Amino acid sequence: MLYLFAGFELILLLVGFYSIRTSKLPSWITGNGYKVEGKSIRTLGFIMLIPSAAGFILGFIVGYESFGNHLLISPLIDLAIAIQMALILIVVFISIIFIIENIKPNKIDTMLEKNTQE
Repeated sequence: MLYLFAGFELILLLVGFYSIRTSKLPSWITGNGYKVEGKSIRTLGFIMLIPSAAGFILGFIVGYESFGNHLLISPLIDLAIAIQMALILIVVFISIIFIIENIKPNKIDTMLEKNTQE
């Protein structure tokens, strides 16, 4: 289960950097006939980076608090994992909402469909 969330976190990190740089989402997320572009997608890219940054901060806190006291490691790690999983799920739901609000059909595909119908 943890590997699944680690995979989601890696995908969010890569897509977040891509959407910040290009201000659009990759076509393998939205589908071939649709596009998602705009300034709000750049904001979504920053939101997608939150779980990775939070994981780094939580790892630092666990390491700092458990320094010299090994009895604290297990409960702190469990709490950090729970927070990380919750953040990933929240960001995935926010991403889905952003995509639904900003998705548009690709103009080239709609033009091709009109030409084939005639």
